Amino acid sequence: MELAQICAVKFEELRYESIDFFIAASGYQTRSTYLASMNPAPHARKLLLSISEEDFPKLRQANESIFANLGFDIYKASPDKPDDVDRLIRKICDEPKAEHINLLVDYSCMPRLWFTAILDSINRNDFKAGIVTVFFAYTPKKFSLDAQKTVIKYLGPMMVPKDQLKKSKPPALIVGMDNSCDITIELINKIHPAQIVAFIPENSLDTEYTSSVFENNKKILDMIDPANIVRYEVLQPELINSVLTSKCLDLRLNHEVVIVPQGPKSFSLISALLSIRYPDVKIWQITTAGRPADPNYGAAINNPMLLKVTFCADDEDEL
Repeated sequence: MELAQICAVKFEELRYESIDFFIAASGYQTRSTYLASMNPAPHARKLLLSISEEDFPKLRQANESIFANLGFDIYKASPDKPDDVDRLIRKICDEPKAEHINLLVDYSCMPRLWFTAILDSINRNDFKAGIVTVFFAYTPKKFSLDAQKTVIKYLGPMMVPKDQLKKSKPPALIVGMDNSCDITIELINKIHPAQIVAFIPENSLDTEYTSSVFENNKKILDMIDPANIVRYEVLQPELINSVLTSKCLDLRLNHEVVIVPQGPKSFSLISALLSIRYPDVKIWQITTAGRPADPNYGAAINNPMLLKVTFCADDEDEL
């Protein structure tokens, strides 16, 4: 299917949409149940992707119990393999009588690979449904201001083999910054980019976070041309899309572009969408171990923001 439209939607407008499937992810953060508890899609079939990992089991079990009581069917999925998610999306979108399917996806606590796999599956397959619309919901949280000391489990292409470096041009790295400076330095040492562009998150609901990212990454930012240090508003996905696309189009002329979206997942979603529009743009990921076990970690601080993404069958007219 072809990506036809991307636009921001006010959360209040969701009540007027007919949602067929509501897909959520259960993690250990307290915000993982926030949207589901608001019952935004009362007539939708509710599906919960549950991470098949054993860390923070009490927090995960508590959240899964809430989802189960809200009527969600639970599907176990691996956080580092896209196949489980791909199978679920193909099953949903190949409904024989559905011409237009509306999905609500709460990606607030999803591994980046999962919502990238959702987009990849819809884009790559031809479904019986002529139009698939996905409302991606992101619930803002209070971020940790501490420099994170974590162990890297994986650093490399998001969708293998699509995102492997071909080494036909010198690489350019676009990195969404968070507080993990040491991890970003390992990334730079692995890719050896000819150019680096750093995207610094700003959040009007959590103003201290930007200052902490600047402070914790000073060692890296001092090496980068100031013109390549971009500040973006976490809660404005259309603006992220505009600025990130502009940077990619400039760089891809003479470089092989690699985006590594750390930090807020709104930046990660836009990165994945950009890679669909420009398949030569690579998306890499860094997965780590050692996240905090504080039950209040990741508490919601505002209603979700929505991004509406529409795919059409190749023979459909563009919206």
